[in-house]
Amino acid sequence: MNIFGIFMEGPNTGACLLCDGELVAIAEEERFVRVKRAPDRFPARSIAYCLKEAGLKLSQVDTVATAWDHHKYPGRMNDFMKSIPGRELDEHADLAEGLVHIRLAPDLAELAIRIGMKKIDPLADCKILFLPHHLCHAASVHYLCGFEQSSILTMDGSGEEIATSTWRGDGDDISLIEQRTLPDSLGWFYAAMTEYLGFAAYSGEGKVMGLAPYGEPDAAVADKLRQFCIPDTEKIYRVDPTFVFYGTRTYSRRFTDKLVDLLGPPRVAESELSDRHTSVAFETQKLLEEISSALVRDLISKTGYRSLCVTGGVAMNCKMNGVLSNLEDVDRVFINPASHDSGTAIGAALVAAKRNDIPPRKNILTHAYWGPQFSEHEIEEVLAHCHLPYRRSANVVDEAASMLVEGKIIGWFHGRAEFGARALGARSILANPLLQDVKDRVNARVKYREPFRPFAPSLIEEARDRYMVNAKDSPFMLLAYEFKEEFKQLFPGVVHVDGSVRPQTVSRDTNPTYWELIDTFGQKTGHPVVLNTSFNVRGEPIVNTPLEAIRCFYSTGMDAMVIGPYILEKQADVANR
Repeated sequence: MNIFGIFMEGPNTGACLLCDGELVAIAEEERFVRVKRAPDRFPARSIAYCLKEAGLKLSQVDTVATAWDHHKYPGRMNDFMKSIPGRELDEHADLAEGLVHIRLAPDLAELAIRIGMKKIDPLADCKILFLPHHLCHAASVHYLCGFEQSSILTMDGSGEEIATSTWRGDGDDISLIEQRTLPDSLGWFYAAMTEYLGFAAYSGEGKVMGLAPYGEPDAAVADKLRQFCIPDTEKIYRVDPTFVFYGTRTYSRRFTDKLVDLLGPPRVAESELSDRHTSVAFETQKLLEEISSALVRDLISKTGYRSLCVTGGVAMNCKMNGVLSNLEDVDRVFINPASHDSGTAIGAALVAAKRNDIPPRKNILTHAYWGPQFSEHEIEEVLAHCHLPYRRSANVVDEAASMLVEGKIIGWFHGRAEFGARALGARSILANPLLQDVKDRVNARVKYREPFRPFAPSLIEEARDRYMVNAKDSPFMLLAYEFKEEFKQLFPGVVHVDGSVRPQTVSRDTNPTYWELIDTFGQKTGHPVVLNTSFNVRGEPIVNTPLEAIRCFYSTGMDAMVIGPYILEKQADVANR
């Protein structure tokens, strides 16, 4: 049985394909359309890629499951139906079925024609499922974590009307424990504070997280924020909606003037950051960690399960995740690399599998490399087409490690692309974390982003305990831990101002070439740790193809690029680096 899971409306749309319960491909639409987060883009190109990877035609798909409960919330379907000229709305029609024909079928039919199929309605015999958003989030972690039993916490802006939910995972069963509806949304709270600090909501939250350690505790700010996101003994927290939507919004779509009256003027985007701004970021992050910790303690007290799964858009907050993983109640933690909405496509496919009597826990997600890959021949064709000077390396790992030791910033393009928000050694930019100026050079010359933004270390998993305090394996770069004191000054490129790091622990089993590169760098320097950031520039998705990698390489200050077995180097004055 062939099952597609898709998320098709909102930011971070994407698709996942299961064949007889086995993961075949996972993709996010932004990588193909080259628009960051691909908001409201139907994931046609992601679907096309998954079909190509599996060698299937669209007519061979048995089930399509979408990660939004359109049966329960048909309002947007009415809008779609009314928008079609000449179509009369039948009040008694199955509105979900209407959406299939208006939103799903035409897009997929166009796709089918584009990839050579003759059948105009490729979904004629396909079963369509509309699934609750938070259930799909929960499934995307419990069914992939490898834990027999788990406590599951989902936090986002909202899924339908649900903002936070807790679940119990028992084998193949996931059961709801409790849910909090709008307006009690931690995602809304953090998004509003993100815009207040001059960043874009639903994309700039990571900047607030990165800015927070530069701030100092401020009791007055903390008290004021607790009027917006209110700790509550009985409910754990409440969100006052008059700070978000109910009121005049002179400055923003995400917060009202009441927040300005409370905290003062919001920061103008790209303007200078003041001590007040950093203190607001500090207290915002602190409050999120306090409330999420209380939610986890309450959840585990009800389930008794110390294996924790965290998901939803809020779970992209690495600092919060690190705090949760180190709670006394928690033994181990799992977070999907795409905890934002594209990850619900995976959950939707897994829920659909269970409903078709296919065991949903056949796959344990040990890596994120489920995207497109390119053969040596395909890569060389692109290089030749672009008339670029390149050479084939006899030992690409050793040469790349040597370039890093020399202080060069290199693009690294290898194997199947990773999915999720973090580059994990398939589409990465790498540098030497031991160099004093490396963070400033990469931020200014390559990423074109704010100087306070931190970078992450990739290290071989065997070295985890050598460098970090109370750390757990972190293959998806979604947990923040404290670096040991004796190493903090030695790694200025990856240790943040508060002494924390956001590591990727690299396994030899899941990415042997990347592991070997880091290990070789360690043999040359004594430290198997490299600086790793995503192969893109600010405001763009991570590169997906060789041509996109070339374009990014030549439009930035990278010194070299390793793409498959080939190496490209720029001729640059070393003194000017």
